[in-house]
Amino acid sequence: MAYRRTSGILTDGGADPKLEADYIVAAAIVGHSIEQIRANVDVQFSMEPSDEMPRPDKWSREWDQLQQAAQKIGQLAALEIDMQGHSVRAGTAVDHKTGAVIVGVYGLAGHEPPTEGDIRHPEHHLSDKGQVLYDEIKQRDRDPAYQYIGLGAYTGFVDNGNVEGDTDPVGPMPSARFHIPDLDAGDHDDNIFEGWYPRWLPPEESALWNPRVRRDTDDHDCVGWGIIGGDLAQDAPKEEEPDHGATNRSDQITNIMRFDQGMNFVDESGDEGVKGYTHGMIQAIYKAYHLGPHCTPYEITVGDCTTKLASCFGCTMFMTANGYPPTSTHLGRAESWVPLYEPYKPSTSPKTERIVINDLNASFAAYCDKVLRTGMRALSVDNIADAYDHCPAALEHVLGGHYSADNRVAVSLFLDALTVHDRELSRVRRVLGLD
Repeated sequence: MAYRRTSGILTDGGADPKLEADYIVAAAIVGHSIEQIRANVDVQFSMEPSDEMPRPDKWSREWDQLQQAAQKIGQLAALEIDMQGHSVRAGTAVDHKTGAVIVGVYGLAGHEPPTEGDIRHPEHHLSDKGQVLYDEIKQRDRDPAYQYIGLGAYTGFVDNGNVEGDTDPVGPMPSARFHIPDLDAGDHDDNIFEGWYPRWLPPEESALWNPRVRRDTDDHDCVGWGIIGGDLAQDAPKEEEPDHGATNRSDQITNIMRFDQGMNFVDESGDEGVKGYTHGMIQAIYKAYHLGPHCTPYEITVGDCTTKLASCFGCTMFMTANGYPPTSTHLGRAESWVPLYEPYKPSTSPKTERIVINDLNASFAAYCDKVLRTGMRALSVDNIADAYDHCPAALEHVLGGHYSADNRVAVSLFLDALTVHDRELSRVRRVLGLD
């Protein structure tokens, strides 16, 4: 299966793919909220409290927007299920401090959610070896030779609670950029891609490429799809920042991430195909699952650009699907978020790691299908802005009558929507007719 080259994510008839991306993500958010309440879990979407002081007017405006969206999602949920006293609400994450963490809580192993004190001071619960690794990550949080330290710098690590066999912690695991495989490339000799619905790549004539054409070049010299900052290719580099030879703002952002901030670009293929970013917590969950139920995945904010102690919605979906719900969720950006498609930095048992990836990705794919179908029912034509009227029927058609592990459609649609970059809060507000 090669990339899908349709004009839209859901349709091929000239509909705006940005609208379809909005609807897919909004359906996932609403569907996730409903399914969490169905599981007797309150839903909170969080803002970072430390952002208020430097920009109180902006923070207050966004707080009102989040509260309004949460209230509307709760109302839609109440039309679908018995809320049983649960709610969808806006809230604030734990105050950021150096060394504070996000935790993946493996409830199936009897792990309890952390307190605010645990989030600020995870060292109270770490193994001796885990403490050493945690201290090193924290002490080197400005070192791009050690880990990525730019915007959205969340480094994953695993505290290994095993008492025999492999007892070493794993890390650091910073966010990394990957080339998303064309599943028709023919260079994969196992079943790791079995069942994947092909990913979407806009056709060459799509207007989505216009802002990605590098300034002062011909129309075919475009920044690759999925690359963060790709829509800024028409802008000049910022003079106050190093450009590393870039002639446009998009390539400048990429060069800074790579050369100054330490992001690893894996299986690099220039501007070809689709690019995605796997966050540190997700890498840590694969490793923790591999090592066993006594191992806990963590994510620590590093650098001076990242303060949110909350997981993006892409991470939230994956973590919830696999039994490691995050300690907090935000509705900011999950730009080109992806799970691992293949083992990254494999251990001494890469075959087992492939099995782990298959298992966790299968759970993620099934959860994407569940929440998209649930969200689609809630976001019927009567409950959405007029511009999105075609989306419910289009999504229902593409998903088909029921979920099949042999044709994992929903997960690819969700990931495709995240390549059309925007804040998740903005998307859901537009779909709900709030903006």
